[in-house]
Amino acid sequence: SSIPMSFFEFAGLEVTSNNEIIVGGNFYGLVDFDLSSGGVDTLRSHQPTYPDYFVSKYTATGNLIWAFSIGEAVSSGIKMKSLNLMPNDNILVSANPTGVVDVDPGPAVHNTTSGFSNNQVICYDSGGNYVWNKKINVTYSYAIPGSTIAADASGNVYVLSVGYYEMTITKFDPAGSYLTYKTFGNFASGGRVDPATILI
Repeated sequence: SSIPMSFFEFAGLEVTSNNEIIVGGNFYGLVDFDLSSGGVDTLRSHQPTYPDYFVSKYTATGNLIWAFSIGEAVSSGIKMKSLNLMPNDNILVSANPTGVVDVDPGPAVHNTTSGFSNNQVICYDSGGNYVWNKKINVTYSYAIPGSTIAADASGNVYVLSVGYYEMTITKFDPAGSYLTYKTFGNFASGGRVDPATILI
């Protein structure tokens, strides 16, 4: 049975060192990611009402190189919040899963572990292959969704997350190892911070 196209949104666009275009976002339904008039390359969401996120790569002239989607065929979904590139053109995704989701587009299984939409950082290489993923660790009972992600010239990764308007900047090294974090705001005292973007 067909799944009607009901939802589609962009979350990020980046250009690699070779002038290739990386696009990311969220959808459910059936989407043609080939920009040519006769395009037949499509991705179908894992469920009709829970979102998948997608990552697609194009040449500088808009020809599709590859595209994949990440989702789960059970009662959970995952939404991309932001997309960025590392200096080596590895692709960084900030995403919020609502359950256990395999974020590896290949045959191997690399699951997220969040049940509260807590932020996940996922890294893919320039060919779209899974490299690593890490969860923003929290001890709160409320969700800590991600906001935006960036990398510095050394490949260190910075992700903004927010829970009850307390903003946290978490830093990982290029291999995904946790380095440090800093939190701003205090919900209990009314000091609220709601992040929008980060630039390194």
